[in-house]
Amino acid sequence: LFSIDGSGKLPKVLPPLASPVLYVFEHTEKHVLHLESLPDLEDMKDCDYEGIDEPDVYIYATTDIGVTLLAGLAYMYKKKAAQLMLEKYDPLQGTLELHVYLLREALSRPQFASEGLTGKGVSRKLNRTLQELMEWFLGIPMPESYSVIHKKRQDVDGLYRHVRETHQGEDRSLTLDPQHHSLVPSLRPYQKEAILWMLEMEQYGKNLQEESRERATEIHLLWREVQLPDGHTLFYNTYTGSLCEEKPSSPVPTPGGILADEMGLGKTAQTVTFLYHLFKAGGLRGPFLIVAPLSTLQHWKREVDAW
Repeated sequence: LFSIDGSGKLPKVLPPLASPVLYVFEHTEKHVLHLESLPDLEDMKDCDYEGIDEPDVYIYATTDIGVTLLAGLAYMYKKKAAQLMLEKYDPLQGTLELHVYLLREALSRPQFASEGLTGKGVSRKLNRTLQELMEWFLGIPMPESYSVIHKKRQDVDGLYRHVRETHQGEDRSLTLDPQHHSLVPSLRPYQKEAILWMLEMEQYGKNLQEESRERATEIHLLWREVQLPDGHTLFYNTYTGSLCEEKPSSPVPTPGGILADEMGLGKTAQTVTFLYHLFKAGGLRGPFLIVAPLSTLQHWKREVDAW
């Protein structure tokens, strides 16, 4: 909503849905709205356009919207991602109401749900402006800045302790014994626990197709559904400032994990046992791909042959 400066000659009526150009001045509260090339008056004979002597109209106006957001809108206009449309004009009250229309270029087409805007020439500034628009018009707060540097010393030992206690308190869904009778080595308790964990991370025994169908109906946790004033439904990523039309589905947990034991604790033995269990008990005939440095290939071969 803009308050109109009464200086200058103002028309009594402005055409509906006129598209003004907004000139933003950073060092003054007064801005300029330029309505260029108004519609042909012959096409709108029912409207009273008394006072319009020239095809161009300049209006001086002020608004409570901050200069940063206005400058962002100007950038979106330049990128053909947004357009201003005249909605209400009241010269007696001294007010003029504009609507912000988002164009196709403002929408993202994310390949992954965690991406920002994709497309040629798109910059972080567009994302930032969308975040400011959502906060101003829809009351969706912007996330805290990620640029804040925490100089506090990190308690790495406390982090490991918390992770260890969390894992120890988890209930294992698999109760099978990974010590297959064909295996030569005797697995230690922590190795058995690690193999059970790897089987769980591989979603062993689960129907992934059924779970995928269930997850497809859920929205991704980074996104939220927003209802625009015109009734249009879009999906908004608060963290990246992205808007899209298609609902980003919640991802199915990807099988896999990272076994990061210290040296000498038997990572090779645990991995071979894990693959052997998939092969014998799980009925997965392979092939299994092992990516390793060239210098360790013979070691892997000896371990598999020996066990």
